[in-house]
Amino acid sequence: GAVFYSGRQTLEGKTDFYLMGLNPGGAPDVMKEETIKRSLSDWQGKKPDYWSEYRDAYWGKKQQWTDADNGNSRHQKWVRDFCADCLGEDVRNVFSANAIFKRTKKGVDLPKGTNVDDICWQVHKLLFSKVQPKYIICLGHGSGSQFERLKQKQ
Repeated sequence: GAVFYSGRQTLEGKTDFYLMGLNPGGAPDVMKEETIKRSLSDWQGKKPDYWSEYRDAYWGKKQQWTDADNGNSRHQKWVRDFCADCLGEDVRNVFSANAIFKRTKKGVDLPKGTNVDDICWQVHKLLFSKVQPKYIICLGHGSGSQFERLKQKQ
């Protein structure tokens, strides 16, 4: 799975926003090498510090792509536009993470009755104390959404 969707610069000082998706999408069986440990290691060593998965990553299906293809998925464009138009921020300045770090094709495929939420919640509590956001923005709503999960933890 993946943890952070923004660069280290978003942890350097207080920020107004904490953007939270539900979980990394995609086929978990195809992306087996992407573990939480590897995600954290890659995040620590990623250059430059100033980046965002929503602008600087390729989420397509082509086997080969160029940097010009980065940030072109419908969801990436939507999140960038939301940050610019509604928050008045470049997406690279907004701390971004997933509520749950386990990759699934769909949110309904997330495990139920496990301690996954509790483990991820401990990470988010630490991040909340570091980022100190004024607003937590959850991408999604309804039953099983990260907003519902977050409400249950309060």
